[in-house]
Amino acid sequence: MKYVGISLMFFLFVGASCKKKSSGASPVVPPPAVKMDSLSAVINSIPWLTYTATSNLIPSSIDSGANNLQISGSTTIGNVVSNMVIFVNNYTGPANLAVNPPAVSITYYVGSVRHYATSGSLTITSDSSSFTGNFTFTADSVNAVSGVFAIPR
Repeated sequence: MKYVGISLMFFLFVGASCKKKSSGASPVVPPPAVKMDSLSAVINSIPWLTYTATSNLIPSSIDSGANNLQISGSTTIGNVVSNMVIFVNNYTGPANLAVNPPAVSITYYVGSVRHYATSGSLTITSDSSSFTGNFTFTADSVNAVSGVFAIPR
């Protein structure tokens, strides 16, 4: 019985020390495929693309039956998270709109720094099964061109 106990301890020790050697490299995980829910622009000459974007029709805070439209998305470039929020107060349907805060606003965040658009345009081309359109804006030192979005309702 003494030899069985010693043999068992020997096998446990040998088994525990025989570990598969790790390569030390983290597995490479590809980003998700770009889907219908996207929001993108060229910001200060650098492409900016989200892999996920959302749209929300938010009932007005006053009982008017009106809805506010919010489109938002975020991405990470390097180690910095950036977000964009497009907001249309009293949304009534597809239209060509001028950025005119607070009625029509575009806010771009880089880390904790907020850039509030003071000029630009927003065109919503469709809202039947998805919100689609394009935009441009200027906010402080930020210039966004070729902005497009396609987000399911």
